[in-house]
Amino acid sequence: MKKISLRQVQPGMQLAEPVLDICGRILLQKDIELNESSIRILKTWGVPEISIHGVCEQTDESSDLADVDPGILERAKAEISTLFRHAGSEGSHLKDLKRLATARKIRMLSKDGDGSNSR
Repeated sequence: MKKISLRQVQPGMQLAEPVLDICGRILLQKDIELNESSIRILKTWGVPEISIHGVCEQTDESSDLADVDPGILERAKAEISTLFRHAGSEGSHLKDLKRLATARKIRMLSKDGDGSNSR
């Protein structure tokens, strides 16, 4: 099951997993059909992505990154690898965190052009 960005979520989609806040409290139950109100709740709580029924996990990230400039992609991956160099590679949470950090770095570098003003 693939997690998708909240920007891609549309009313009528159905949650494949419950959505939790940072303290582990349930914001929305598994199998709920999303509507405008539930999507607004997710945005209010700062939820970046959710699991949706019917969206398959991709084994290859290349389709998600097809539109990204190869130079920006390599630079983002290198910078994130440096930041996570002592974190190891175990666990799905760490993998998700690295993926989100890389996506954010790509957005920052793309916005800045060469990324010279980014942190």
